[in-house]
Amino acid sequence: MSTVVKPGYKQTEVGVIPEEWDVLQIRDVCQLVNGRGFKPHEWKTVGIPIIRIQNLNGSEDFNFYSGQYTPKILVEHGQLLFAWSGSRGTSFGPHVWSGGRALLNYHTWKVVVNESKVTPDFLLHALRQITSYIENKAHGASALVHTQKWEMEKFPIVIPAKLPEQCAIAEALSDVDALLDGLDRLITKKRDLKQAAMQQLLTGQTRLPGFNGEWKVKRLGNLFKFSGGYSASRDQLSAEGHCYLHYGDIHGASKTTIDTRADYQDIPKLDISLKRVSSDSLLADGDVVFVDASEDDEGTSKHVVVVNGGNVPFIAGLHTIVAKARTSELAHEYRRYCFQTTAIKQQFLFYAVGTKVSGISKTNIAKLTLPVPSLPEQTAIAAIFSDMDAELVALEARRDKTRALKQAMMQELLTGKTRLVKSNVIAFPTQSARVSTRKNNVYFTRSVFAAEIIDRLHDEPTFGHVKCEKIIFLAERMCKVDTGSHYHRDAAGPYDNRALRSIDNQLRNQKWFDVQKVGERYQYIPMEKRGGHMQYFGRYFSKVSTTFDRVIRTFKTAKTEQCEIVATLYSAWDDLLHQQAAVSDDAILREVLDNWHESKKRIPEDRWRKALGWMKQKGFTPEGASHE
Repeated sequence: MSTVVKPGYKQTEVGVIPEEWDVLQIRDVCQLVNGRGFKPHEWKTVGIPIIRIQNLNGSEDFNFYSGQYTPKILVEHGQLLFAWSGSRGTSFGPHVWSGGRALLNYHTWKVVVNESKVTPDFLLHALRQITSYIENKAHGASALVHTQKWEMEKFPIVIPAKLPEQCAIAEALSDVDALLDGLDRLITKKRDLKQAAMQQLLTGQTRLPGFNGEWKVKRLGNLFKFSGGYSASRDQLSAEGHCYLHYGDIHGASKTTIDTRADYQDIPKLDISLKRVSSDSLLADGDVVFVDASEDDEGTSKHVVVVNGGNVPFIAGLHTIVAKARTSELAHEYRRYCFQTTAIKQQFLFYAVGTKVSGISKTNIAKLTLPVPSLPEQTAIAAIFSDMDAELVALEARRDKTRALKQAMMQELLTGKTRLVKSNVIAFPTQSARVSTRKNNVYFTRSVFAAEIIDRLHDEPTFGHVKCEKIIFLAERMCKVDTGSHYHRDAAGPYDNRALRSIDNQLRNQKWFDVQKVGERYQYIPMEKRGGHMQYFGRYFSKVSTTFDRVIRTFKTAKTEQCEIVATLYSAWDDLLHQQAAVSDDAILREVLDNWHESKKRIPEDRWRKALGWMKQKGFTPEGASHE
């Protein structure tokens, strides 16, 4: 029985697609260029970095090559790559190279796009859409797969015939990618802020308003009674029975609490009579359960705090140490956080024994010490972290919904089920039409904001990628403008590499500026439509033009490192204010020199202090900051 195809569509070997779309082979739209198989004896500590699979997944652990090489394996920033060997769902598939100039290793192809048939951005999304199909056709074990070049070149790919439609689809999907990237960075930043706040509040380095009494240092053996769990292996678990906490579930937990009500369905079960289980192994509300063995240092101090208000039978399992309170000196809420400081983790590592697997005994865990504030202060501290956790949960839920939305959009847009432009469009919309559809697009407004900075400063000899990023950051903060950027505490931080790549792509697409690496730094080169951003800049940012002009004038001739110092101090200062922590010059410098990145210590402390004084004098300070 034939399938009825609606008007304007056609049936193909890959499904129903619009009539004017084509089903091509991958070799019709691009060339796959092999990397080189570098041998271990060629790996050096200096030279050009070699891109390996792990580097595509974010690792900054590079090998280098200093010999002769053919230009075809040279990779530049923004190059589309395809890892043809790797893990399903992670390394295997398309990647955009986010680093600088590098050499391509074996197991990865450089994708040289035929731009007369397909835009690079659209091809990236189209390859992502069919990655699962390619994986299913690939060879190898269930976890690791690889495909051959001749196979890859023959795989079908659906391509809209008109380049404007490709651009519209790619832009819509890229906007969602940018939103996801922003959420990921925001979640990372919130986690970093929480971790920094924990190091301050849980050690007494920073005190909350209204609390000033001395803390006591207690041995865990005086606070808790320690015992082991009931030994049962995974193969003894079943779908029914009593809740059972296996040490593997603690290692794999993403949070430090386990709630018998909220997590009941996910908790493994053990079908056993409770008469066979010691009361010490039955978990009550507020009990803390530590693992006694780990394959890595980070896992040595892994633990969960039990939430069991309903007193559900809950059995501690194999390789666990149960801590039941001897006293009421630690509030239940406080236990969720107080074992997560660096000082506690270092004590665990000190007492851990073993080589491949490290473990800690009940005797040694009792020797650990913990600073203990009053119960009211514990409750106040725990409330702050509880609010942070709630915010993280909400952000993670929003990110998950956005990911689901993206998958739905890909299915609709990359198959032509939903169309963004009419098939007879042969040119891009006019500028006036484009701004009406983009007026709420934060990524476009961000590129406009950056374009004004670059337009004014691109001829300055000190102006490059890093200085550009710092001035964008300072201008955003001083003008109180939200461009969707989320800055990391990197070596060159505050830094948002993804946002900067997005800006570079937008500037290039609009033909305002191109970015090219000249020597050791990237430079912005004017293109034929330079100045086209100005009408939008006046519309979006006229209210902050005075402050914006002041930022540009102040840092126009400044060296890159001077901009880095001011931006770093501003960011650290602003973070402290948002944490409602005590702010002083010393506190800001501790954030920069101890809680940021090791590279910040290359700059002498007195230079940081002088810069702080200059910022106060000139008014380059966060909102709510004291200038005393």
